[in-house]
Amino acid sequence: MKKIAMLALSFLLSSCVAQNQPVKYQVTSTPSGAIIEVNGVLHGKTPTTITAQTSKRWVGLINSPNGWEYSQDTYLVTATHPNNAAQKQEKKLVPHSSLAGGSVHFDFSSR
Repeated sequence: MKKIAMLALSFLLSSCVAQNQPVKYQVTSTPSGAIIEVNGVLHGKTPTTITAQTSKRWVGLINSPNGWEYSQDTYLVTATHPNNAAQKQEKKLVPHSSLAGGSVHFDFSSR
C-alpha cells in the first residue's frame, strides 16, 4: 500500500512541473526584407514566423484560480530597414498575454 501511495504522489508531483508553451508570431514589414532579431539573436528577414516560449508552472489553487501561472517573460523584437541599417524599430512581445500568438508589423514607409 505504501508503494502505491508513493507512486501516486510521484505521478502527481511530476504533473505539476513547469511546462513550456510555444507561441507563434507572424512578423511582417513594409517594405518586406527587414532583418529581424529577437533578444539580439538573428531570426531572418520578413516575412517570417518566430516562436516565443512561455512556461507555466503549478502554483496552487490559492494563488491562481486554475492552479497554473505563466512566466512573465518578454521578448524584444528589433527590425532593421532592408535598405538603411540606421533605421530600426523595436516592439515588445509578451507571450503569456496572448497564448494564441499573433502578428507583429513594422512600418518603414515614408510618411
